[in-house]
Amino acid sequence: MNNTRCIGLLLLLAAGACAQGLKEFTIQPVDSMGSHHNTLNDTSISADRILLRDLLAFTYDVPRARVLGPGWLDDAYQVTAKANAGAEEQFLPTLQRTLTERLHLKVERSSRVMPVYVMKMADPGKLQSSSGASSISGQSGSVQVSNASMPAICNLLTRSFERPVMDETGLEGRYSFDLEWTAGDRESLVKAIRERLGLALTEDRRKVDVLLVDR
Repeated sequence: MNNTRCIGLLLLLAAGACAQGLKEFTIQPVDSMGSHHNTLNDTSISADRILLRDLLAFTYDVPRARVLGPGWLDDAYQVTAKANAGAEEQFLPTLQRTLTERLHLKVERSSRVMPVYVMKMADPGKLQSSSGASSISGQSGSVQVSNASMPAICNLLTRSFERPVMDETGLEGRYSFDLEWTAGDRESLVKAIRERLGLALTEDRRKVDVLLVDR
């Protein structure tokens, strides 16, 4: 947490000022241990305890296991961000720039060969397409998903498996569902995904795109 403490005062002083292109933006370091409730969607973020790794994964639309860098990526932050009216499509690009400026980050896209899970369709009748604003919220052992794409769902699953989840379902729509499993139990999650979503997971090694982060 030393690096976080060093920039903590800067973040707190800047917290009241809205980032350019955002209606609202605040970020400050918090203890990484403890319960949390985070809601992230296409136009806003409300997170009382989110790891920097997860925040960058959402902002750059990559699975969290593909966000690589120093140990401080697992420092936690309290974050609030909201898009300006009429500028919703620019929310994530603007958030990317704001985070790199406020946290003094260097972000680069690259590739690595690593263990992955490959997700394929097992029961086509389980998932039903939906439409509307996209959002994902939840806590350990449960998640609520609204109108999420398959890449977003893979990103979500990656957090629990701690390795990339590759989408080979062929699904291109958006989907809504609730999912529950035994927190920390991979087999429980694999079973829940199969039974609730009709999706099967197998292990493999693949060359995948990654996000390299440093200061």
